Parts: sequence; structure tokens; C-alpha cells
Amino acid sequence: MEWIVSAIGVTAIVVAILVVLLFRPQPLLAPGGVALGTFLLIVLPGAAFLFGGAHHLEQSQSTEFCLSCHVMEAYGATLESDEDILAASHYRQRTIPRDQACYACHTRYTMYGDLYAKALGLRHLWVNYLGEIPDTLQLYEPYSNRECLYCHEGADSYEAADVHQRFAEEMDRDERSCLSCHGPAHGIYEEVEEAS
Repeated sequence: MEWIVSAIGVTAIVVAILVVLLFRPQPLLAPGGVALGTFLLIVLPGAAFLFGGAHHLEQSQSTEFCLSCHVMEAYGATLESDEDILAASHYRQRTIPRDQACYACHTRYTMYGDLYAKALGLRHLWVNYLGEIPDTLQLYEPYSNRECLYCHEGADSYEAADVHQRFAEEMDRDERSCLSCHGPAHGIYEEVEEAS
């Protein structure tokens, strides 16, 4: 909440200075006026944009942010489910941080992935605000084992399972999905998740 106060404060200062300079432009016309104008019109707003953007990127990793869209409410409910699904078991056993539960498993998604993923994130915004949200949500590409292996590979319980060793190469190449044995991840659209 304190970031809002800071943003409002910086904005108020910039607006006040610009209003004063609108009525009394002499400081901009004096020696050093170009530097002052550059600072007020480019550097200060640019810094505010960068710091604000960094703050929002940090906030977008939060579970609260991910579940703030109405379409994601059902996925959020699976975190606290009593069913035997991955999202619930990881969340209940606290093997993922609760305040970043979604991001822990979807690190390559939208803003945190490559440029293609970022473009898909913009598409999500477009569909959420201006388009028609589909009845069944689907991943754009199969869920990568990389997300699971980031935490599980090297763990004693993972390494001790013969089946993991038998299919290790296939799993590394995403030819065999972790979800084919351990799914469904959320249990909402099982047929979609299993195909992923």
C-alpha cells in the first residue's frame, strides 16, 4: 500500500512543478533550463515508470494477483481442495510458497517467459477485458517437465523411484510428461491437462 502513497506523491510533485513552469517558464529559458526540462519531462517520469513496472512485476508473482481474475477462481479453489491433485498436495504440504503458489509452477508463463510468452500474456489481457473468455481454458503449449524437475530433480524421493530413472531421458526431452503419471494438476479440465 505504501507504493501507492509514493506514486501519488511523485505524481503530485511532477504535476505541481509542470503547472508552475507552465505559468512561469523562465527557469526553462535560463542557462541549465534544458537540463531541468529533460529531468522533469524525461528522467523523472522514466524513473517512476521503471520503478512502478518493477513493483508490478514483483506483485504479479503473488497468488493473490493470479487469482484476481474471475476466470482463475476455480484454479485457486483447487489449491485448498481435499482431492488428490498436484496443486492441492503441493499447497497443503507447503512444498511451494503459499504467497507465490501459481508462480512456483508457472515460472515460464506470460510475463516471466520469453517474448512469445509475453505476447500470449497480452492476448490474455485482451481476451479478459475486450474479448470472449472461452468455457474451457487450455495451455498454449504442453506443460514443460522443466517446471517440475526444477524442484524435484535431485531430491532423494525423486531419485529413489526406479520409474524416474527409467524414463529420465524422455522426461528431460518432454517426450513423457510428469502429469501423465502424477496428474491432474488442478483437476478442473482433466482431459485438457492430461493431453498437456
